Amino acid sequence: MKIQKLHWLNDSGIIMLCPIRGRVLQVTLGKEKAFWNHPTFSGDWNIGGDRLWIGPEVDWNWTSLKNPDLGNYVVQEAMDPGKWATKNRGKRSCQIQQNVLMKHRDKKREVRIKLIRSFRSVDMPKAAFFRKHLAYQTDNELWICSGTRGQNIGLWSLLQVPSGGTMCVLCRENATFRDYFTPIGDRLWKKEQNRLYFKITGRNRYKIGISPSAVSGKLAYIRKAAAGYLVIFRQFFPQPWRSYCDVPLNELKSNGDAVQVYNDDGSLGRFGEMEYHSPYIQVGKGPDHIVDTNLTVVGLVARNKLTAWKDYWLR
Repeated sequence: MKIQKLHWLNDSGIIMLCPIRGRVLQVTLGKEKAFWNHPTFSGDWNIGGDRLWIGPEVDWNWTSLKNPDLGNYVVQEAMDPGKWATKNRGKRSCQIQQNVLMKHRDKKREVRIKLIRSFRSVDMPKAAFFRKHLAYQTDNELWICSGTRGQNIGLWSLLQVPSGGTMCVLCRENATFRDYFTPIGDRLWKKEQNRLYFKITGRNRYKIGISPSAVSGKLAYIRKAAAGYLVIFRQFFPQPWRSYCDVPLNELKSNGDAVQVYNDDGSLGRFGEMEYHSPYIQVGKGPDHIVDTNLTVVGLVARNKLTAWKDYWLR
């Protein structure tokens, strides 16, 4: 099957979408590719790019709660790669939609939902300290159609990045994080002022989570490039007064995290993930839909301007 891709071009580069797979597949500036893509593009879930999953992970992905072994992990095909259809398409915009049946690990509970993703290129003539850049906005919607009453469900945005860089999370004062798997090694993270930095190696598997009350909504992935640094900046809107549903297997009754950073060990690919969640809604209780928006800016920063860039964009 031939998979159609859309290309939005300007003087800085290309934003490439893959509507049938429900994602922005790649952003390219010159010869620099920002996102991680699997070397073999196929119908499998792990093809990379900026994609959307459904939380909580513990309900939809883990088949056992005993330990976080990937042998107990599944990706429901209805969610990813899914069957996305294009509903509206403009010169620099695209709206896609799919209906999904999510099945709980206990094989008793389920939720039928409608997902809508709207992408549009953002004209940003001036972006401080970027030599060149591209930007796009994503609006994600989740509508509950039917399901098991009381089941939690939320939006989960994941952006896969190639290894070799550093993930930066702008936090509020005294922010901490928690581990989902084997604790992250001390050499793989650091804290400077109100920023947490995590090395993405593609060799050491870890996943960390940060609570909605501790994050600002600003994330960045910074990686060396031939012309300085290639930076992915993302901004979203955390809502600490609401409840989140994604938690580690050993803390099932805690409030969920808003931001997560994942580093693969190479078994799935040499990549990491910039992840964030929306608050959750419940089947049959309260609102039946939720909307989440993020802005993504990808650009090149000169080596001698990186500190100034961080002080401007991550403050």
